[in-house]
Order: sequence, then C-alpha cells, then structure tokens
Amino acid sequence: MGKMTNEDKELFVKCVEELSAHTNFTELKKYKHHHNTSTYIHSIWVAYLSFYISRALKLKVDPETIIYGALLHDYYLYDCHEDGVEKHLTKHPLLAAANANRDWGINKIQENIITRHMFPITPIPPKYKESIIVNMADKLCALYECTSKRPYQKRKLSLMLHIAILYKISYSLYFT
Repeated sequence: MGKMTNEDKELFVKCVEELSAHTNFTELKKYKHHHNTSTYIHSIWVAYLSFYISRALKLKVDPETIIYGALLHDYYLYDCHEDGVEKHLTKHPLLAAANANRDWGINKIQENIITRHMFPITPIPPKYKESIIVNMADKLCALYECTSKRPYQKRKLSLMLHIAILYKISYSLYFT
C-alpha cells in the first residue's frame, strides 16, 4: 500500500497555505459544519483523507487536483443552518463550485468533485475517480464528526486511517 511521503505532506500544506492566502477559504472557520467541527476543519480533513486514499490505492491522479477539489468542496461561504438542512444539502454544491471558480479557477475534475460530492442526495453520480474518492472521504469525515464529541484529536486519528484502508477493499471490489 502506498504511503504519504514527506513530499506529499509538504504538498498538502502548500496547497492549504496557497488557498488560504489567495481566497476566502479561511472564512470557513466561522461556520459550524457538523456538531463541533467548522467547515474549514472539515474541508481540510476531507482533502487530507482523499489524498491519503489516492496514495494508499496507488491511483494515478493529479495530487493538486484532488487536494484543491476536496478543499473547496464545501466552499459555499454561508451559515448552512440558516436556510434549513434540506435546502442546503441540494444547493451548496453548485454554489461552492461557482465560488471556487470565481476565487480560484477550477478544472473540470475539480468542478465534478465539488458538484457531485453530495451524491446520492444529489441525483447525478461522480464522474471521475477523484470525485468518487472525495465523495467517500466526505461521508467518512461527516460520520466521524457527527459521532465524536471531540473529533480529530490525536488519539482518534488512527481510526480515520483504518477506515480509509477499508475503502481500499471496497474500491478494489467495485472498480476492478
């Protein structure tokens, strides 16, 4: 199984820093996402887990495409609790993609990552392997955030990595 190298970790940090410096990405810190997690922290973990899964499965993906697509998947820049959950679930992917394109400029794979990350709530499935990975990572992170009182503390992180390994099994059964 592939591992995250120091270069991978440096690239990930560089992407977060660049996005933070050149967009409104850090504004996501203001918005609560799942229980005790901000949209900012949620997005960073979805991106990290997506990148980790792509490395673990040794997939041929452009690392920056999957990292930036995942970081921007919830780049809707509003309090999602104001509109009501049902409206938010269906409208935020398109708004996040529009904001990401306006502030950063995204490619077609990143657009698909962002607009399809809510499948199956939104009816059209992801088209690319990167989109499928982010979709799965988003669901894993949401589940973890909703079932943990204090998510992403050091002693709990290994659980996330073990779950990611399980996806290697499901992915290979489904796509090979």
